[in-house]
Amino acid sequence: MQPILKIDLSTEKIESFTIPIEFERGYLGGASLGAVLGSKNVKALAVKGTGKVPVFDAEAYAPRRADANRALKADAMTSMLSSLGSAGAADYFNYLGEQPKKYFSAGLLEGADNISGASVAETILIGKAAYHACVIACGRVVQLEAGEKRKGPEYETLVGFGPNLGLTDPATATRLGELCDRYGLDSISMSGVIGLAFRLYELGLISKQATGGLELVWGNAEAAAECIHLAVKRECLGQTLAQGSKKLAEHFGAPEEAIQVNGLEVAYHDPRGACHNQSDYFLADIGQVDASLGLEFFDRHAGVEKAANVARHQVFRTVNNSLVLCLFANVPPETMVELANAACGCHWSIDDLMCCGERGWDPESGAPTIQKLDELGLNWVGKVG
Repeated sequence: MQPILKIDLSTEKIESFTIPIEFERGYLGGASLGAVLGSKNVKALAVKGTGKVPVFDAEAYAPRRADANRALKADAMTSMLSSLGSAGAADYFNYLGEQPKKYFSAGLLEGADNISGASVAETILIGKAAYHACVIACGRVVQLEAGEKRKGPEYETLVGFGPNLGLTDPATATRLGELCDRYGLDSISMSGVIGLAFRLYELGLISKQATGGLELVWGNAEAAAECIHLAVKRECLGQTLAQGSKKLAEHFGAPEEAIQVNGLEVAYHDPRGACHNQSDYFLADIGQVDASLGLEFFDRHAGVEKAANVARHQVFRTVNNSLVLCLFANVPPETMVELANAACGCHWSIDDLMCCGERGWDPESGAPTIQKLDELGLNWVGKVG
């Protein structure tokens, strides 16, 4: 019997951002799923089966799936992700001011151009990785100085353990990301907590005595690695780091310094570079533009007029999650409906799927869409479903 999921050491020590390890390829990050498993004394999950997943109309489904995969393989976004990985747009985000530097406190960082999919491809990339039957293969396989093949960093890990900490070396980000993987830690949250600690140290709110002698200065990769070890062991400053950004900032008297939503560290996209992210983060349940979804194009600096787009987009992504579709797969909504109908024997339209998405998303986010938009002071235009 093949184990498909297991928890690691960190789940016994950290309650806020631990993750289970998925044996097939990677790690399931965010939302402290590893801590949930650990709290129930679940060490691993194993599955054995011989049956097949039933498809309502296999004859209709199979050619539609084949056509969708061919179209996806020819898509420009697929080509970019396959060649450069999820960090393929990192240099563009840097140009827009969307890539955070020094824990969202700086706009420029010398050497930040090194943090990109192109830089990884030109220096340490030796192969690609993909889940079963994925035609995109955005996963990276890299080789560092020691010559050992290892999992390469995706965008969030590359930036979180890169410019976010004042670092600009993809190999360093790879090592720190791998350390998180070995401990079963979410790399976004862990690098975010460390970034906040560096920021509080810079502001004089965390003393050298509180760190046990560590100098939490920008660009100090050794200190970042030691923070990971301390958090897992809950020793010295790690006792507070293990509780996440919100509690770390509160502990040192600066709650306004923590970049978090509902206690969860945010992804590395600065809302000041892409202002729709402000409402995106606000509306998030846990912390593609398509006319068929009723989305409109606006100037990237537009404000309240993006509110309906944000709501519709998050509802559509809830549909994606429910259908277990990769967010990088640029599959047209019409194709999604055709595949879902053939697989399940339904007669849904895009509006029906969006209605399902809205029903699923509102309970998750803790408040109805309209209520949250009103709280943010944004205009709501029309009903999603």
